[in-house]
Amino acid sequence: MEENQLSDLLSSYDKRIRQANAFSLQAVESLQMQKSKSVLNGLFYKLLIELAIGLAFTSLLALFIYNNLGSLPLVLAAAVIMVFTIIAVSGCIRQIMLLSTFDYSRDIAQNQRTLASLQTHIITYLRLAILQLPFYFAYILIGFKLFFGVNIWQVGDTAWLISQAVISVAFVPVAWWLYRKISYRNLHIGWVKALVAGSGGKSVTKAMEFLREIDRFQHS
Repeated sequence: MEENQLSDLLSSYDKRIRQANAFSLQAVESLQMQKSKSVLNGLFYKLLIELAIGLAFTSLLALFIYNNLGSLPLVLAAAVIMVFTIIAVSGCIRQIMLLSTFDYSRDIAQNQRTLASLQTHIITYLRLAILQLPFYFAYILIGFKLFFGVNIWQVGDTAWLISQAVISVAFVPVAWWLYRKISYRNLHIGWVKALVAGSGGKSVTKAMEFLREIDRFQHS
């Protein structure tokens, strides 16, 4: 075999190898991208459902306040819960807006920054939700009124009411400790990781992993 023929043959093999590698990369990118889309679409619809529930709950609380204007404790209880509900609703809206700006045609690093920002929002609103713990008695007041038609603040035993107040105060340091514990730097702790995952962080983490896999193949 002449030298020129050998060179052409090697060139042909090299071209085929490059084509095969390009096809493999494209296949990996497509697969990982579809996985990422599936995960993020699931999170998007989950957030839409949470938003609808949050808005409905806020409306019910507003109606409850209107129907119980004669009882300051009930109004205050509903108002406190409404504040946290509005915070949760705003959190859903912010996360939905972030997801809606996600664009697979952009650079992977940009999309990863978007997902990191989304995960930051998830952790922030989870921490704020924890701060509701000392206000658990507000749910009891509203629950008794809605399901039993009883204003437990008026008819409840004084000793029982005092015990609820003590428990509420005791929850303050617990809520503050949890608030400080739930953060990025503590995701290695099992229960922190589980809470963040249950709030949508798991979906974001999976999507980030899929993007990293695409980036790894592109630069390998």
